[in-house]
Amino acid sequence: MKISLVYITFDKKEEADSLCNLLVKERLVAGVHLYPIEAIFHWKQEVVHRGEYIAVVQSSIKLWPTLRDRIEELHSFEVPCIMMVEAEVNDSFALWIDTETKTQ
Repeated sequence: MKISLVYITFDKKEEADSLCNLLVKERLVAGVHLYPIEAIFHWKQEVVHRGEYIAVVQSSIKLWPTLRDRIEELHSFEVPCIMMVEAEVNDSFALWIDTETKTQ
């Protein structure tokens, strides 16, 4: 069975915590993993090197359009990074995702 893993970046841990907690409470995602990272990227004619946070959220593929739109609505970045990857998972984990999200 397949689920969606959605990768989201943040510049502040507080925003990552707040947004991800809301996504869990709204049952758009079943779970979240947060990681501190170092990011290097081009932004407005400059190379930026800074600490950021990645959230990898676990959700149903059926919820992807709604989840994407909600993240875009809440995120503070002018151009937020929101990437979805379909992941093949064991049946019991997929059932947990479906049970804990708004797919029922």
